[in-house]
Amino acid sequence: MASWWGKQAVVALILVLVFGAGGAMGFAMGHRSGGNPSAPESGGSGPDTRGAVIHQLDLTGEQQVQVDSILEHHRERWVQVQEEVSPRFREIVDATRDQIYSILEPEQRAEYDSLLERAREERRSESEDS
Repeated sequence: MASWWGKQAVVALILVLVFGAGGAMGFAMGHRSGGNPSAPESGGSGPDTRGAVIHQLDLTGEQQVQVDSILEHHRERWVQVQEEVSPRFREIVDATRDQIYSILEPEQRAEYDSLLERAREERRSESEDS
């Protein structure tokens, strides 16, 4: 039988993995709902990349139109990939959480629910700040 510390380490590792998966999902869903990294208004690979490209490279009007077109093209592709992957990713996260929940004692389930809620609140807060 595993020691108490061994069980705690396993639970901690599982929580890190689940929260990491949830965080990735939250990040991905946040981009889908408006923070799309390829959207022309927000840039191509980070915040305001479009603005940086246009201003730092001193693009002509024609080049700006071309950059916008490229970013819009990739935004559409990003949305397509997101729509394909998000449901499968969500299934994996949900299945993982369900399996963990099934092995916990009632008081551990309450704490687990609390930890998940705190993680959701942190992701919400982070998405509101950005």
